Amino acid sequence: MFFALSLRFRRINGSSTDTMNSVTMGKCRGHGRMRLAAGLAVAATALLFLGNAIATGVANRAEWQKNYHRPSEIPFPKSNPYSEAKVRLGKILFFDPILSGSQVRSCATCHNPALSWGDGRGRAMGEGQKPLALRSPTLLNVAWIPKPGWDGHFRDLESVAMGPITGATNMNLPEKEMIARLAAIPGYVDAFGAAFGESQITKRKIELALATYERTIVSGEAPFDRWIAGDEKAMSEAANFPAQWDPKLGIHVT
Repeated sequence: MFFALSLRFRRINGSSTDTMNSVTMGKCRGHGRMRLAAGLAVAATALLFLGNAIATGVANRAEWQKNYHRPSEIPFPKSNPYSEAKVRLGKILFFDPILSGSQVRSCATCHNPALSWGDGRGRAMGEGQKPLALRSPTLLNVAWIPKPGWDGHFRDLESVAMGPITGATNMNLPEKEMIARLAAIPGYVDAFGAAFGESQITKRKIELALATYERTIVSGEAPFDRWIAGDEKAMSEAANFPAQWDPKLGIHVT
């Protein structure tokens, strides 16, 4: 019906209708040209940005490789050099609940390998499942952290372990009892002898063994690592888009 009425209206007042149609179609053509021009401008801007970003990415590649290249070896201090026997001892101690007063919690309770070497909680849990003041930090790549602790108050990794182990609200095991427990187990006596050349168990040896093992907790090779090493196909095209450092935000943005 609408189509029939439109035809009838055009017959009755053809001149005015034709004029209206010509004006309307002229506006449509004008709007179309404006939209096309705007689209071309946006595309040109995008291409210019992309070109600049790619140029910046290529220019920064050498710097990125220098700053983010995966280390070839784990740094062990001269005061606590690496040995396989020490790593084995440290690993056994790390996962053994004998180092807690209740003998149900271990270092791995708060630093679970299945949870990226953390515990997945907002706050760590201590003895009796009571929440602690701080969150458990991950141990991934801890070998490259010069000052461990949330506020960096530990002088080195060796000085960290005894705080949680002997802390009354954390693992709650006094030092004397800790040494007595370990010394009563022949396997531990032998393990300390293999790691340190003498079987006497001391607080310092426990610290050294745990720290040596913890330094071997290293994240696996990521696509970014392979890309930095020169593998252009290691990352997807979207992930490979050159990033720009925003000093105000303090992050890389694309």
